[in-house]
Amino acid sequence: MKKILTAYWYKDGLDVYRYDGGKPVRYASGSLEQLQPIRGGLHKMVLIIGRERLMHIRKRYPLAPIAQLTKAVGLEIKDLFPLSKPAFYCRIARTFSTYTDLDIWAWESDLYEQLEAVFPFHYAVPEDLAFEATEARIRIYPWRDRITLVAHEGGRFLDGQSFPAAGFDGQYLSRFLFRLAQSGEEMKKIFVYGLTSFPPAGFSPAEIIRMPESPIPPCIPEVPSLDLRAFRVGGVIRFAPGIDPMFALRIGLYLVLGYALMLSLTWSNYDQALRAIRGKTGEINKKLALADQGQPQEDYSTLIAEVNAKLKTGALPLKAMNLLARRLPEGSFINRIVVSENGIEVAVSSKDPLAVVKALGADGGVRKVNIKGAPTKDGGTGSYNFLMTMELH
Repeated sequence: MKKILTAYWYKDGLDVYRYDGGKPVRYASGSLEQLQPIRGGLHKMVLIIGRERLMHIRKRYPLAPIAQLTKAVGLEIKDLFPLSKPAFYCRIARTFSTYTDLDIWAWESDLYEQLEAVFPFHYAVPEDLAFEATEARIRIYPWRDRITLVAHEGGRFLDGQSFPAAGFDGQYLSRFLFRLAQSGEEMKKIFVYGLTSFPPAGFSPAEIIRMPESPIPPCIPEVPSLDLRAFRVGGVIRFAPGIDPMFALRIGLYLVLGYALMLSLTWSNYDQALRAIRGKTGEINKKLALADQGQPQEDYSTLIAEVNAKLKTGALPLKAMNLLARRLPEGSFINRIVVSENGIEVAVSSKDPLAVVKALGADGGVRKVNIKGAPTKDGGTGSYNFLMTMELH
């Protein structure tokens, strides 16, 4: 199992935790300008987006798989939240016969570049979802100058609110419980972290469980038990601090070109072996013709012509790689290349698909270039992912 480093991203900075024997220990803390790059090695790098940075709504959508609902949210995310560069995560809250209630969390991602330079995270988890509970429970905990109430049940997020610590009393909890009751949710346990002067009495039948106050958010100890797969940050190639991304991508392209050259040389070796076999076959045919003059000689010229035509495509991989390396616009990346007899199919990620098509279509070595299907936009990066087919001269 991989080890975990967890960073809690709040309004003024970042706290980084490692785990010793399953218990979190603060590893680094400070503003993004003060912190040195965290080198995680083989660790899972988990970013918790604190409630100070989160915005949340619950919105109704038609019945659809979560992947399609996520795409729909991505198309209207800027209309849902007053954020200039929103990142978001969504999860189905409840499904009914004709519609779905969808929880949507959004946060500003304008500091991502600076954040990734310090903590190159692999997973991004809203704080509301960094808790696990099989039975219905409310957590009440202080953090900085606010007190948070968050409710979960059976792995589902039910509701969450934060209030100023000054003046917080039992009325806030009463209203929170009323909101949950309106949705048909009944809480079994209430966990109170610290807050010794807060008396949540009289909230039967809920069981009140007092927890010691901690200098870290209570979600941090629960991170190792989370199923992180749904929070994987996709669509972006992430590099460890100190590595130039363009240099790494350039090295990757050189490796692909080297592999294409190896394929080309291998094809050349096959060509030499085939010529040797063809010569041996010719000698055997001559001997057979002398041994049996009465048998009509079969004409293999058509078959040989077809084989030669196939062999002419041997340089296609290298030719295609050279063309793409020469013509691909800056900021565009190749995800996959499939070479066939008639041309190539390329999976491309670019913020301007039309510029890619124009650049490649203008090359004299290209007979025809087309986009296959409709480009899909990656909400996290703003790039479009699309398939493109090319026929070469």
